[in-house]
Amino acid sequence: MCLREWRAPKTGLWEMIEIPPKLLDSKDPFFVCSKHILRTQVKDLQRIGADLFYSVKTNPDPPILRVLADLGLGFSVSNTQDFSHLLSLGVDVNRILYCERGLTEDKVSWLVERGCKNFVVDTQRAFENLYPSLDTKSLVLFRTGRSKATNRYQRGYIPHLAPSLISAMIKKCPGRVGVLHHTFSQGEDPELWSGKFEDLKEWSVDVVDIGGGLPIDYSTSERDTLSEELLRILRGGISALRDSGVGRVFMEPGRFIVGPACSLVTRAVLVNGGDVILNASVYRTHIDTIIAGIELPARTLKTGRKHSYRLLGSSLCSLDVFRRRALLPHIDEGDIIIFDKAGAYNSLSEFGSGCGVKSYLI
Repeated sequence: MCLREWRAPKTGLWEMIEIPPKLLDSKDPFFVCSKHILRTQVKDLQRIGADLFYSVKTNPDPPILRVLADLGLGFSVSNTQDFSHLLSLGVDVNRILYCERGLTEDKVSWLVERGCKNFVVDTQRAFENLYPSLDTKSLVLFRTGRSKATNRYQRGYIPHLAPSLISAMIKKCPGRVGVLHHTFSQGEDPELWSGKFEDLKEWSVDVVDIGGGLPIDYSTSERDTLSEELLRILRGGISALRDSGVGRVFMEPGRFIVGPACSLVTRAVLVNGGDVILNASVYRTHIDTIIAGIELPARTLKTGRKHSYRLLGSSLCSLDVFRRRALLPHIDEGDIIIFDKAGAYNSLSEFGSGCGVKSYLI
């Protein structure tokens, strides 16, 4: 499939994905994902200096996972289905970090039989289920979640037990014990990241996972990059951790990598004044709109004076709204409407019927 990237001259705008002409007649919505943008986002993150583990729950599309595996990324997964899927794609089991709250004895046995060595636990009960199966090659991260900027703990964190559990683990798996510190999504405030590193200074461990949460800007189509201030904080924090004796530093980006790399292509099926009804639903293309209130940047293939429209999903549900206000050139029934930065948490729900939306990797 031949496809070109477009950059608006002298503006620095994000490289918008040009839709293949052969797909423009489609009556169904679809995603287009750019390998170039995936690689660009990963390259930007590699400047931080952490070992990258892509958070598979953000977007488990197999072609995307293959691209990221070829770039040398690890993967963090939260269910056995994604774990099995990664193995079927040829991902080395040592590059998979298993992170699930409901870590039962049966699940531990199933994972260990398939070679899983890297685990995250966030409750004492999960640790009790895991402990008998550990050996000197196992890696265990205890989840913490306090930020000194907010002085707030995540659910599942057991501060009074963690030090003793870590001490027990250090004896059993020397050099392979650490903490996962994840507190927020869309972490735009540099003080939150500074607070994260301040909290991590208090832990004497071998491995630190600073989690995910790097933000992207959904209000614009401009390129998502790390601000110089945030990049400075991340680099400085990771450097300080290593100076304190931490051997490995992980990071679990998801949204920042895949969000800007995909566009959702829809069609206006009805235009009723300022309301435009699309051939798609947020329930089946971008559930994050409902969960997190995120409205994607919208554009059309037309030019001209812009008007204000409300872009509605195809169901009668009052929550099925892509954008409450979008400034776009005049829209006619049948026009293509593209939503950029649609790569993160675009999994479909069981709401309604029909098949999932197709995705094309370019």
